[in-house]
Amino acid sequence: MDVNVTPARTQRGTWILSDLLRRPVGQIAQILDGEFVIHPTQGSRLSGIKSGPYPSLDAALSAIETHTRGQCQLSSSNEDLPLEP
Repeated sequence: MDVNVTPARTQRGTWILSDLLRRPVGQIAQILDGEFVIHPTQGSRLSGIKSGPYPSLDAALSAIETHTRGQCQLSSSNEDLPLEP
């Protein structure tokens, strides 16, 4: 499964994870400088992934690619995503 990775509009240091049909599969959050955690959406293909912490965003994305056997596509556009609460 390929995953789109998009910066959240309202939460700095947070990335929204969605599948190619734009269904939510989770989030990545920067918890400290240089530490990132993955929060999978319950019941998604990311369920069961090690949450972290990971030493970089790239390391978290690599873990997602390994877990899903797909690719992460980093997007700078968030215009089509809903606002996060």
